Amino acid sequence: MTCFTPLSSPFMTTPFTRTILRKAGIITGLLLFLLFIPSYTGFSWSSTEYTGMFTTHQFLTRMAYTYLEKHPMIQNRLIHFPPLSKIETYCGLNLKLTGGQITIYGEGPDNPAKSSFADHYYNPDFPGGGAGSAPDRIQENYVSLCQDISASSADDNTARCAAYLAHYIQDMTCPFHVLGAPDNDLQFTAEAIGPYMERYGERTGVLKEGIDVNKVCANPVSYLTETNLRFIEQDAPGFWDMMVARYHEDRSKGKNWFEPNYYNGHICPVFHTYLSTHFLYEAMVAHYHNNPELNTRFSHLSNINELTNNWNSLSLMANRPGEFAKKLARLTKEDLDNYDSEFMFDPRELISYTFVGYKALGYADQLSESQKKEVTEMQSTVPLPVKAWTTAIQATYTLWRASFSALYVDCEKDVLLFQAGVHPDTWVARVRVTNYEPGATAKNITVSLKQASGGADQALTKATVAQLANTQSGNSVWVEFKKPFALQGSAPLKIEITGTFDKVPDAGKAAFTKEDPETDPLGGTWHLQEANALVAILYNPELKQYEGRVLYPGDLAFHGAGVLLLTGVKPVDTPMMMAADVPDDKTYTGTECSWEVLTNPDGSYSKGQPTRLPATITVNGKTMTYRTKDDTFHFTRQ
Repeated sequence: MTCFTPLSSPFMTTPFTRTILRKAGIITGLLLFLLFIPSYTGFSWSSTEYTGMFTTHQFLTRMAYTYLEKHPMIQNRLIHFPPLSKIETYCGLNLKLTGGQITIYGEGPDNPAKSSFADHYYNPDFPGGGAGSAPDRIQENYVSLCQDISASSADDNTARCAAYLAHYIQDMTCPFHVLGAPDNDLQFTAEAIGPYMERYGERTGVLKEGIDVNKVCANPVSYLTETNLRFIEQDAPGFWDMMVARYHEDRSKGKNWFEPNYYNGHICPVFHTYLSTHFLYEAMVAHYHNNPELNTRFSHLSNINELTNNWNSLSLMANRPGEFAKKLARLTKEDLDNYDSEFMFDPRELISYTFVGYKALGYADQLSESQKKEVTEMQSTVPLPVKAWTTAIQATYTLWRASFSALYVDCEKDVLLFQAGVHPDTWVARVRVTNYEPGATAKNITVSLKQASGGADQALTKATVAQLANTQSGNSVWVEFKKPFALQGSAPLKIEITGTFDKVPDAGKAAFTKEDPETDPLGGTWHLQEANALVAILYNPELKQYEGRVLYPGDLAFHGAGVLLLTGVKPVDTPMMMAADVPDDKTYTGTECSWEVLTNPDGSYSKGQPTRLPATITVNGKTMTYRTKDDTFHFTRQ
């Protein structure tokens, strides 16, 4: 979630700020982050790259990609899924500090120029069935990613969609992003405020009674180090109203969602988001993912398809991404409402986070013993969100993996057309379908052939396969289209596949385009020169071989029309190169051939016995040479 408020507080010009800009090291960067970011970003897990520490979104995305990149479809480069390096260019935001002025930039959705507040939220308990734009943004980016992959595109938009899709679905696993209400409905509801007040009492922003607010806001460092911090006590409706008032003061770009825990920070207006429960929680958990051991832990999840049932239970494919997001938000909200231990913490403890900066900048002597202890114990203040992060990684993988199908057709090798009639535009086909999902069986597979005609796709034929497993013995099957169909001119041939997996998030469909579909050169009508006869050589999909039949007997008796002339004709895997052959020749073998030749000088027919001999047939363009043990016949295409 992103927001933007110009920093105009006197704090910006204090010696304290100038000291920060001169310091280095992790803790200093941590403080820089706190001082400059909060008025810009409410965070949905963190994604700020300024110090390299607050990149929780990038961590979750990187972990999900460690699983996705192992998929055979990506390893073998069978689809154009963007590489991680490209996706990461659309993950984060950054800062540029010039003369005390801050410019925020970056291509990630936490940049206020790239998204609105509501894009990062969905409250499933909000009246009317839920509210928030995250499911819509997830739907849009998923559809666009699928389209790009289907079109074999791998441009910047593809990477951006993959990154934004990951970011928004990860938001649905964050406790504070399933709370709040639209800014056009700011009436108090318990469902929108969350369980923290109920669990830990009614408390809100940092304030000490009887203080000089102007003095505090001019020098918050002195205030925070010299006084005991305490929270205002308020009931839930009073807390809501006070935070709504702060929300109205916010001039952030894209502000269209109200989440009260995001505005309950310091009493100084510029710090309403800085030190807020929402902000500090997500900043506090960020330090965990910088641990190499934790990276190893999350890159070795036992079941990356844990969320499959939530995906596959959604029957309408077009609605899956948004509904999937809503399901995840409901699961997160249920954990929050049930006081899940990894989400629950006393908001008062988060204030210790600010003391880390004082220690780094030489203010350690000003800290009390209790404050020093808080600094030491800071990392244990908020629990590691193991389940939430595991779910975020699995959800990211689920949507990425569901953007493509593991059913694949190699258009160069797996599409064969055979002429099935005497007309040159009538064909049958064979298409080999391969299942690249390791160890999984695809079911209810339908393969459809189409061709563009008049601006629309014309259905040609289709076939079904009950199932296709991926085992050591094989993972592909040749699908036979036995019903002849006509091709319209030179329009590309489209192969569309649908199929399902029980335990894998899959797009359920794939499409492939065969430009200038190649056809086997043997089929069709030929003129036999030696007999002046017409012969049709057609493919028999039942026997998976060619057969030649006499269409017109010609001047020399070649049996009658319709008589089988040759059978058992199949392509030779390694063409037999003969003296008359050229590299473009395609060679076939036949198990039978039958003919009668004229032997009488007066021109009368002499019917001989049918001869059954092995045959070699060589086709080159419009000519064909048919050799037997004793004779050679020459054909030209009609």
